[in-house]
Amino acid sequence: MAIISLTSSGLKDFFVQRVTAVIITLYFGYLFIETLYLSNSGQLNYDSWRGLFTDGMFFRIATLMAYLAVFFHAWVGIWIICGDYIKYAWASALVMLSFILIYVFCFFWLFAVLFFY
Repeated sequence: MAIISLTSSGLKDFFVQRVTAVIITLYFGYLFIETLYLSNSGQLNYDSWRGLFTDGMFFRIATLMAYLAVFFHAWVGIWIICGDYIKYAWASALVMLSFILIYVFCFFWLFAVLFFY
């Protein structure tokens, strides 16, 4: 299973999971604060929410970074689960391949929504 781990080291994978958790927390913390601000000022509607994602590049890039952080965070978790609980190599490979295909599809969908709509 070490071939398909993220960094080929358990300690590095542990570190990756902690760093990505911080990135995810910062992203959703900022999103939560922005939502509270818009709600308290009476401007929480579709146009202001859409404007958050379309007015500048900052939030688009931050959203992509948060998505990639979720991907790497989940990949370490899936790798550990497959290594510990799925004993057949073909089943483990099927789970990991399914995970990769779904996340890559969702990444391109997110990219299209953020930059082309």
